[in-house]
Amino acid sequence: MIGLDQSVSDAVSEKGVTDMVFFDKGHRGVVYRGKLGSVDVIIKARKEDSSAMNRMENEANWLKRLNGFGIGPELLFHGEGYLVYKFIDGVRILDFLSGCSGPLALSVVCSVLDQMLVLDMIGVNKEEMHHPVKHILVEKDGTARLIDFERCRYTQSPKNMSQFCQFITRSRMMDALSSCGVSVDWESMLSEIKTYKGLLSDKGDENGLRRSLGQIKGSLSVVP
Repeated sequence: MIGLDQSVSDAVSEKGVTDMVFFDKGHRGVVYRGKLGSVDVIIKARKEDSSAMNRMENEANWLKRLNGFGIGPELLFHGEGYLVYKFIDGVRILDFLSGCSGPLALSVVCSVLDQMLVLDMIGVNKEEMHHPVKHILVEKDGTARLIDFERCRYTQSPKNMSQFCQFITRSRMMDALSSCGVSVDWESMLSEIKTYKGLLSDKGDENGLRRSLGQIKGSLSVVP
């Protein structure tokens, strides 16, 4: 199989994964889609020629923890150099926003903001939230799922919320939201982010951070 180590193919087959077909590839990994019984799954493995070590193990460890908060695809099992999780039947966030209603678009963005708060509060940087076009999939019902946690790491200064808000206020995302009938008061949002960052750096209480998140969400509205 293209880019998939034979030992990984053998290992997941022994676990019961069948019907594996090439799905996607990145700089460091290769992705296959398959079946585990009646469940559609994703098999993600390190490329045979990749020099990046322990990325799959790092992602698996983070998914174990974050799944408990309802974040990320559901990890099923993992092994040396690979992981297997439930397939997410969704599209990238900008593609989803291109054809949905204002209330649904607002719900999707607020759901991602909620997940940013969780990541910040447990002290982890996902690393890509300033440009998460490929890292947020949205299912048909509007459920937003974060993917790709291989670069996740602990930090004293998490930036998930601030990075995602920066993304919201960029022209590409603003245009997508505008096409759905969602208005962004970007000045209010960026101003509140300063308050939020202050609370976070001062180890502010959860209630304070949630109030600040409420203000950030308040800078988004559906145009009548």
